[in-house]
Amino acid sequence: MSYHTRLALDAGRSVPMVIGGRPVVARPVSVPVMLRVLAGWASREPAQMLEAEAMLLRAAFPRAAWWARWRRDPVDVVRALPTALRRAVLQRLTRVPADAAPTADGDDPLAATRAWQRAAVRPAQSHGPRPTLLLAAQACRAHFGHGWYYAPGEYQTADGYVPHDVAWLEYYGLQALDARAQLVQVQAHAVAHAGKDARRSLQALLRAAYPADPLLAPTAPLAAGADGLVH
Repeated sequence: MSYHTRLALDAGRSVPMVIGGRPVVARPVSVPVMLRVLAGWASREPAQMLEAEAMLLRAAFPRAAWWARWRRDPVDVVRALPTALRRAVLQRLTRVPADAAPTADGDDPLAATRAWQRAAVRPAQSHGPRPTLLLAAQACRAHFGHGWYYAPGEYQTADGYVPHDVAWLEYYGLQALDARAQLVQVQAHAVAHAGKDARRSLQALLRAAYPADPLLAPTAPLAAGADGLVH
C-alpha cells in the first residue's frame, strides 16, 4: 500500500468539477456514507444500487443555496450524464489513495464498474488478506479516538465525519508506525542471526517502516549500517 506526501496532501480535499457546463465543487465523502454506499453496491439489487448511487452523490453535492442559480439539482445532472461520464464522477468520489488507478476487467462496462467498486472497498494488493474500509476506519478510531472520527470543524464532508480517503491514509500511516515498532524488536535478532533470510526480513521491515516518498526520496535507499542500526 502506498503512503507518501502527495497522497496525503490529496486526501480529504473537495474536488472541483465541471458538470453540465457549470463549475461545481464536490465535497469529500465520509466513511459512514461510503460504508452504506458500498453495502448497497454489494447487494447487486438494482433498487439498492441506485439508492446507493444517489446517497453518494447527495453527500458530494449537498443541498445548498447556489442551487437557485442552477435551476436543477446537480445530483440529477450527474445521473443524466452519459454512462462513461457518470462513472468517471462516481469513480473520482470513491477513489482510494493510490499511485495508479485500478485497471478495468476488459472492455465490458459492467466489469469496469465492478472493478472500481471493488477498489473502493479493498485497495489493490498483490496477494494475501486485504484490509477493508471498515477495518481501516476502526483501527484509526481506536488509535486516535472518536474526535478523529467525527470532527465537523475539521473535515469538509457534508456530515462532519472523516473522509474515507483520509481514513485510508491514516491507516497506511499506522501500518508504517507499527512496522517501525516491530523493527526495534526484530533488528537485534536479525543482526545476531545475519543469515540470508534474516536480512531479507529486515529489509522488508525497513521498507514498511519507511515508505518510499517520491517527493522527498533520498538519493540512496534507506538501509541498515554495518552496526545493524538504521541511519
